[in-house]
Amino acid sequence: MRDASGNIIYCTSASSSRSPPRRACPLLHSLLCTLLLRRRHVGNMPVLLSRGGAPVVVVGSWFPFCALVTFPLVAGSVALVTAFLVVPYAPVWVYCLYLPLAAGVLLALCGVACSNPGLVPHTPDISDEAKRAGTHVWNDRVGSWRPKGSLYCGTNDVVVEKYDHFCPWTGTAIGRGNMFFFKAFVIGVNALCYVTVFVVVYLAVFERGKS
Repeated sequence: MRDASGNIIYCTSASSSRSPPRRACPLLHSLLCTLLLRRRHVGNMPVLLSRGGAPVVVVGSWFPFCALVTFPLVAGSVALVTAFLVVPYAPVWVYCLYLPLAAGVLLALCGVACSNPGLVPHTPDISDEAKRAGTHVWNDRVGSWRPKGSLYCGTNDVVVEKYDHFCPWTGTAIGRGNMFFFKAFVIGVNALCYVTVFVVVYLAVFERGKS
């Protein structure tokens, strides 16, 4: 289904004429999302870029937390280690190990925070064959059929395909559309922590010993 502007209608409480749940994190939302309020929303998720009526770049209702806490925390830590340890003391191979890993973590964070998590289109009716096959389940909250495995995210007020959980650190729901970026971010940020400890110990023990 599409609206008058040609945009795809997705499963939200608005599509069933129900009042949407309150946004989580209203204070942070008001701090950063003033410019986003005029954007098209799917549920509580502002759409920054769409193509063919489908969201391509869409952020979650906790995007301000990601932008004001998670991203600065990761980027700031990398900047401090780079400025005070890597640049003054580290050999070239440390640059080649640490900086690409840090950049990959930040890119993965942007990917999971801004990707379409797998929004499910509003489907008020399905074929009799689909009903008999049991591939879809009726959801009263959104007044629509949803594929099995997709679940309603109350924080973002959307139904997400292969919904896993809502992640406040990335500010959005985690589902089929951004699961790859989420796994890359989790693995990358853990690897970055271990590599940072390794770099600090290496520089403290071996490079200090050389000097």
